[in-house]
Amino acid sequence: MQCTGAFKQSRTAKRAHDLAFGLLNCVGKRTVTGMLTGSGQQFKDWSANYRLFYGNRMDTDHLFSIIRETLLKNHLPSQGPIYAHMDDTNIRKRGKKVSGTSWMRDPLGPPFHTNFIWGQRFIQLSVSLPDTCGASQSRAIPVDFHHCPTIRKPKKSDNQGIWDDYKEKKRKAKLSRVGSERIKRLRDNLDKSGVPDRSLILSVDGSYTNETVLKDLPDNTTLIGRIRKDCCLNKLPVAKAIKAGRKRVYGEQLPTPEQIRQSSDYPWCHVEAWAAGKKHQFKVKLLQRIRWRKAGKQNLQMIVIAPLGYRLTKKSKMLYRQPAYLICTDPKLDIKELLQAYLWRWEIEVNFYAK
Repeated sequence: MQCTGAFKQSRTAKRAHDLAFGLLNCVGKRTVTGMLTGSGQQFKDWSANYRLFYGNRMDTDHLFSIIRETLLKNHLPSQGPIYAHMDDTNIRKRGKKVSGTSWMRDPLGPPFHTNFIWGQRFIQLSVSLPDTCGASQSRAIPVDFHHCPTIRKPKKSDNQGIWDDYKEKKRKAKLSRVGSERIKRLRDNLDKSGVPDRSLILSVDGSYTNETVLKDLPDNTTLIGRIRKDCCLNKLPVAKAIKAGRKRVYGEQLPTPEQIRQSSDYPWCHVEAWAAGKKHQFKVKLLQRIRWRKAGKQNLQMIVIAPLGYRLTKKSKMLYRQPAYLICTDPKLDIKELLQAYLWRWEIEVNFYAK
């Protein structure tokens, strides 16, 4: 067994192997109870199986390293970029003493009212396995699953030293900072696996398209992320004949992404990509060689995706999704590859649903 080295004892590895077999046969939610039932252990003592997930009885980084190495050797193409996706999720919990749990905002709550849930927070990184190059379906395989607990706030009566320590831990525990560290870790692991020359194209949502992540990307890594429809973008600075003074980093301000979508000065073009089980013709607008203050001196490109029409039934009226605005840190990346790489990101949501 390749994953035996992730466990301190052989009996612990055997117990994890049985639970993994039960996970494949589990019907319904993937809980420890469901895994025990799927492996035929529902009438045995459960305590040892629950203790497997307490403390440091398994090295999850070692487990995911085996998955990553297997993908690189046997499943991913030997050449070309590696497509990955990153997102976070909140997992509901009932116990008040579960490690790393806290009250957090429910992302599935209605927009007119903030709901709260008790749970844990995790960041996941997945690598795409496309069927073929170009517009095709893909399956995302998780290669990293990192617990990101929130820092408990001290009491008002605590001394200043405790509050200073809390503020420092809170700064390091920010999702964007932890996400930036996981990206660096994935890039470093790929380099150690013998593929330092292959580029990593990573797609994220708007919570990671910020200054913390964009200004700290590792080498040979491209980030594709969503931006707000009202963000401020700039052209490249124009070189002046007079060389006195500091060089400009940002040029003339551009219209907002929403204004660009509505303007007739920027033409639409059609790009074919795979989404929702079939190929679609997407209407997009492309702006290359631009800059954004959140990304610093990097040259970027922005893509505006028009709302995609769909019907709930064959006879129902046409409905439209919301437009999307993407930023890419590689200004030379082909628009077809850029769009398809981001659409493959949907698979990470499927991975969260199957947790």
